[in-house]
Amino acid sequence: MAYKIFYIEDLDPESRIETLKGEGFEIISFKPDVNIDDIIQKISDENPDIILMDYKLTEGSELSYCDAPTIASTLRSKYNDGIKERPIVLISTLDNI
Repeated sequence: MAYKIFYIEDLDPESRIETLKGEGFEIISFKPDVNIDDIIQKISDENPDIILMDYKLTEGSELSYCDAPTIASTLRSKYNDGIKERPIVLISTLDNI
């Protein structure tokens, strides 16, 4: 059984997606919306095993008010509202975050 990864990325995700697929993961790629509730709903709808997010999501999208830690925090606060708890992994190519 392949793990299903929900990957949130604002820039071109293809190279990372190909790497992860090559390791046997199922990848659902998502470019963030301007509405954080839509992001949370999409995660809930897809029901992934793991959430993978680029740390900085404000470069290639209209999501100018928040980045991955904000989304992760919002998601974790909704676990009591019926959202399934799962690992959240933040990644970055930045040296100093």
